[in-house]
Amino acid sequence: MKYSLLAFLIILFSCSKSRTDTCPISPQYQVLTDGVKQWLPYTNNKSVVYENAAQVRDTIEIKNLFIGNDSIWLGDNCPITSGQFIRMTFFDKKSGDSIYMQVGYQDEVRMVTKYSNLLFYDNKLVLIEPAAYRRFDLNVTLNGKTFTQVLALECPPAGNCPAAGITKVYFSKSAGLVGYERNDVLWTLK
Repeated sequence: MKYSLLAFLIILFSCSKSRTDTCPISPQYQVLTDGVKQWLPYTNNKSVVYENAAQVRDTIEIKNLFIGNDSIWLGDNCPITSGQFIRMTFFDKKSGDSIYMQVGYQDEVRMVTKYSNLLFYDNKLVLIEPAAYRRFDLNVTLNGKTFTQVLALECPPAGNCPAAGITKVYFSKSAGLVGYERNDVLWTLK
């Protein structure tokens, strides 16, 4: 009985200390700027309607929307920063593909698909590792509609991407996901 009580107390006191108790300094809290928030102008999980050139409609589901505070950790030891984030997943039921988007730390805009990813710093208008398949365009016309300040992410040439599923994605500042290409058909925001 003595040993089980002792073991319980050791576990209790060793677990009561948080991971940050041993961190040398507190992380700086970062507030999202109004500008970076415009990349994801959504406030809840919902369906967003798109249409192709023949005006056939399609929808993408917004799932796992998170708007709030979080930390970025360096391993399991100490947070390197904390602040506000917006994260969500755009899910296409027809292909089963997902597009992950996040805005947060240092006004970064992060986009991830199953074929590629993109990192853009909104406050400096800097795209990390730009390429023909990963770019920032001031204006893009999709199905006759023009969008401004567009991040485009496509399947990279060496990505061996099949024609099936989502292979191109377009995000516009202040409008969010404005277009995607699935099975060689371009869909744009209705």
